Amino acid sequence: MEHNESSVRWSPLRSLLILSCAASLGGCAVAGERDERNVGTLVFECPTALPPEGKGDHPGAVVNDVLGFDVAGRLSWFHGETGRVLAQEAPRHEAALALTRDVAFDRWQRRAIVFESDEEGIFGEVSIHDMDHDEPRFEPRRHSIWVDGRARVMGVPQGVLVFEEGYGERWKLLRDDGVPTVSVPAPRPASAWLVEGDEGLEVNALASVTSSPVDGLQWLRAGVSTTEITKPVDYSLGPSAADPPVARMAPSALLVGAYVVDLRHEELVLSYHEPDGTRVDAWRLGKATGRIEQLLSMGALGDDQERLAVLLSDPGRVVVADVVEPSDAAHWAMVRTLFLDGQVGIHDRFFARDMVAQGNANLLVATGTGVVAVEVVDRAQRPALVVNDAFCGDDLRGPLALVAHSLGQAPD
Repeated sequence: MEHNESSVRWSPLRSLLILSCAASLGGCAVAGERDERNVGTLVFECPTALPPEGKGDHPGAVVNDVLGFDVAGRLSWFHGETGRVLAQEAPRHEAALALTRDVAFDRWQRRAIVFESDEEGIFGEVSIHDMDHDEPRFEPRRHSIWVDGRARVMGVPQGVLVFEEGYGERWKLLRDDGVPTVSVPAPRPASAWLVEGDEGLEVNALASVTSSPVDGLQWLRAGVSTTEITKPVDYSLGPSAADPPVARMAPSALLVGAYVVDLRHEELVLSYHEPDGTRVDAWRLGKATGRIEQLLSMGALGDDQERLAVLLSDPGRVVVADVVEPSDAAHWAMVRTLFLDGQVGIHDRFFARDMVAQGNANLLVATGTGVVAVEVVDRAQRPALVVNDAFCGDDLRGPLALVAHSLGQAPD
């Protein structure tokens, strides 16, 4: 892959040096490189012992355990820095449904929630996997509910939130006490996360709506009470730049609003929106083709900088952008790109969970050939994304979910 040197610009309005990327993603800063290793003399093996608890070697690293699956489709709990498998669900006597899966970590009940459907997406099942965090191990799998069609799941204090696409599109709360609740009609989300506020828990989502009176991208927000989920309130974000829509959304780690990434005329565009949907600022991140599958914030880099990661498919690649928070001052974005060896899954019905952040310096990305550990390396004149070949992810698959303690650590 050809690399071009990035230009360096100084903004007199900020005491901050920011690298500006070239127009092409392939030429932004320096794309990720693998170290060529002589496998005949240097062999990496999965570690039998875990590293000390806490942060990794990089100042911005945070180590969380991760939920995912193995090549046989078994729910797996593995260490986020090494890839070492800590626990797996017990083998099933019945054949597992598969071929659409989702997994979420419920931080309130500290358990795993799994959705599996048949390959055609005609029917599926939500199951609960309680987790013993001392041993660690999974308790026996518990059936929760059958679903007509496809779905995604999310843990909430009252139980499980299910986004369904079957006989219509709807959001439903499955209460742990078994009391039935009324589902609300709402479009399937392309991105979704939870926000805790003074008025309680709120579900936020990005959806593409093609019916009148509103046509385009919508930011949806719905409250979750002890008894129900409310009908979402929608805020227009304007028309989708791509057809079919591929936009994704993620909350800011610094501000009250959220970022949207979209493809506009084969260019990757990032924009920031206030809670009422108003677009405040936008960044052009370079040329791109294929599909956007996921956007997430890796966290703050200071008082006015934030790092965001974009996962794209066809071809699979990761784009990491450091942006200065929206303001009237001049600013730029520093962009790095890494092309992945394995294929990235295409999620054209719901949001993806194939990428998780371990602080602002590390990512785990699920591909068709394994889970890859990606590190952000801030060399003086060669900022890059590199693959950590010591991570043992060949036998792991997505989707992925962080085993974390706060919403800030584990954006849904």
